Amino acid sequence: MDLSSKMRDALLRRTVNRIAKRYPSQLPSKADLLTLHFAWGNIGFMASLSYLKKIAVAVHETKGPILECGSGLTTILMGILARGRGISIYSLEHHSVWQIRMREVMDSFGFDHVKIIDAPLKDFGEYDWYHFEKNALPQNIELVVCDGPPGNIKGSRYGLIPEMNDYLSDNCTILLDDANRRNEKQVMENWRVRHGFRYELEGVFQKFALVNRA
Repeated sequence: MDLSSKMRDALLRRTVNRIAKRYPSQLPSKADLLTLHFAWGNIGFMASLSYLKKIAVAVHETKGPILECGSGLTTILMGILARGRGISIYSLEHHSVWQIRMREVMDSFGFDHVKIIDAPLKDFGEYDWYHFEKNALPQNIELVVCDGPPGNIKGSRYGLIPEMNDYLSDNCTILLDDANRRNEKQVMENWRVRHGFRYELEGVFQKFALVNRA
């Protein structure tokens, strides 16, 4: 680990500790989120600040288990806010090397309530989606944070609903990132027409969608 990496790692830990110390009386501030963004350093694959802020509010309000599609900075943020509340996070990750990295990070923060699930991508015919042991997830998931898999796979992120619907509670909220991309727009329309879900766009430049059952 070079000096710059060590400095970012130290900054990340200080910021995580600061957010945890203030929570639940105070949600992460914009400055906290900016610092997390910088310290994590995975430029090009990170969520926007508006999306991170929405995730923080959603995790704060949820009372049930959380599903994440694609792990990263959002996993850390949710891990901070869910710890000590009896809420588990299940993060599907298809990239084997990144799985190792994320498990090391979760272990280093003591986030034993966060499970990084080995979920390689599989061809389901009309779409590609994560493949994993079905008993790896609980029923009645209350919140889904979907920033994966990559949007250029077959069907983009459409597989979330047909493959995961049985795990979702009636009141489940889905936060779908990259909602201004053409593929994701088609995904949301297919969810609406085929599965009876509704969606609302939020954000300015890098939009995300709030998706619920209609």
